[in-house]
Amino acid sequence: MISSPELPATDYYSDKLLEEAARLYEHALEVVETNNFDFATRAPIVDSLAEIYVKLGQLSRAEDLYKNVVSNYEFNDKLDQIGIAKSFSSYASLLENQNRLAEASKFFKRAFEVFQKYSVGSIDSQNCRSKYAALLRKLNLPDEAKKIEESK
Repeated sequence: MISSPELPATDYYSDKLLEEAARLYEHALEVVETNNFDFATRAPIVDSLAEIYVKLGQLSRAEDLYKNVVSNYEFNDKLDQIGIAKSFSSYASLLENQNRLAEASKFFKRAFEVFQKYSVGSIDSQNCRSKYAALLRKLNLPDEAKKIEESK
């Protein structure tokens, strides 16, 4: 049996892997855009690439991609509703981490509404609910937070 050597779990190594993943997703996005794939096909690639950019600390690049997903959502009924709710939630988290709480609240609300309609009780829905409620508390809206927590 051949065993592989253990690779060090360093930030440098992790960043290099993330940079390579970003490069591959960028290439995939280029392919689907060049071939005029519909947005429902592009959206998961865009969302995954944005998440990688966040992990790499490239927040403005991530935000640009999330804006793309969010703006196209309004015009496309074919999108995976749960996937788009995850994008809203991820974008809201990015905004919250930048202390842009009012903007974050708007996207957590949209994510929560989609989860309530299409995926009540899922882990993603529960996570979104707790993040949204916590954000509402940060915004000094405890009554609204309580309503969110009690909704089913």
